[in-house]
Amino acid sequence: MAKQKIFYQPDEGFVADIIPFYEDGEFKLFYLHDYRDREKHGEGTPWYLVTTKNFTSYKELGEVIPRGSIDEQDLYIFTGSVFKKDDTYNIFYTGHNPHFDVEGKKVQAIMHAVSHDLVHWTKIKEDTFYSEGIDFELHDWRDPFVFEFKGEYKMAITARTKNTHKTRSGVTILYKSDDLVKWTFDEVIWMPSAYYAHECPDIFKINGKWYLIYSEFTDQCLTRYVVSDSLHGPWKALKNDAFDGRAFYAAKSITNDKNERFLFGWNPTKHEENDKNFWHWGGSLEVHKIDADKDGSLNVSLPTSIENMFKTELEYDKVIIQSKDKLKSFLVKDEVDESYMLTFKFKTDDAYQIGVMLRHSLKEDFAYAYFMDYAKDKLSFDNLPVEAWSFNNFRNVYRNYRFKTNHEHEVKIIVEKDICICYVDNKIALSSRMYQKGGSGLSLFIKHGDVEFKNVQYKKLKKENEV
Repeated sequence: MAKQKIFYQPDEGFVADIIPFYEDGEFKLFYLHDYRDREKHGEGTPWYLVTTKNFTSYKELGEVIPRGSIDEQDLYIFTGSVFKKDDTYNIFYTGHNPHFDVEGKKVQAIMHAVSHDLVHWTKIKEDTFYSEGIDFELHDWRDPFVFEFKGEYKMAITARTKNTHKTRSGVTILYKSDDLVKWTFDEVIWMPSAYYAHECPDIFKINGKWYLIYSEFTDQCLTRYVVSDSLHGPWKALKNDAFDGRAFYAAKSITNDKNERFLFGWNPTKHEENDKNFWHWGGSLEVHKIDADKDGSLNVSLPTSIENMFKTELEYDKVIIQSKDKLKSFLVKDEVDESYMLTFKFKTDDAYQIGVMLRHSLKEDFAYAYFMDYAKDKLSFDNLPVEAWSFNNFRNVYRNYRFKTNHEHEVKIIVEKDICICYVDNKIALSSRMYQKGGSGLSLFIKHGDVEFKNVQYKKLKKENEV
């Protein structure tokens, strides 16, 4: 079954950690399928598979690695990686069973499965291995990422050292193997003394530099990266070290046959589809394109294939807004479509804050908004106006970014139903959700200053025969 959707989500259940693989012109996207309905589907998470060539149409292949029983190690099949050797595909994954803790057993293990077609998999239970509990904690032993380095197989593992306080104990370690079966400890490659754990490691090289992507296991819930001249470190965090904000997590990357690298993460839902409630684990698939800058920093942008899904319906060559002492807006469109894209460039020589209002209602005095904040060097998402004493709606949905006066910035915003993403200068992205219906208007605004918007284009989805 092929589904055309910008942010893929199955009809029943949700997308959690994506494990990407590319072959024969097609992205094979394994993911942790979160039913989020224990009464109907039971406990645990299997691996599902969808494929796509362009991120605009997805073919569902369903469950490919079933979860184990409540008495087995892999009741929850958590994150791992896909590695092909000769004609055999290997998946190394996390077997997680939270019930084992009270039984005195190890909660997490690294497990192995093989296939010849990526769809039918055989679990090799005898290849399972655990933390020995000497240098590293027993129950945090997960997210194996396998790659080849100098004729040897390496496996990056999320672990926690026993030699420091638990809130700073996260480490990324390497194991090594000659045959993908027997694995032995190699080295600790990164120990930042900053996180309880840094999950879902992804390691690759661009332009001679090594990159380690990880997801920060804190209240921030960010996917970040560090860079090094060597696989062995030292690893350095750059100023722009995150790919997105709070609403994009557990991202991993893969390249296609054009050597273009794409990053696959999930945009979380909120409990009961309410802005004021907590973020769930899992949601909908999001894809960013990754490029390396001259200074080694990684930029994210909207994949061209997704951008090409839209066609311009409404355009303004130039919009000038001036307001020295209050917020002032310009209505771009009073009735937007369920899915649309807004693109524009802007420049100011004096501004406190510039932004875009989504689901804008003049009658209700309500909108969601992306704020480009010159005073605070920040891109953020929130309600406008912000509700009094509201502390939980969109906390941590922001990116630090320097907006420069007398400099032209470029913005692309994409919306599908309750999901939105804002890209700035093809460098940073900020994703969110918006559940309150509000209005249907789309507006540009400025607070305290003047701004010139150029090439303002409202775009709607092309029909299927136009794509």
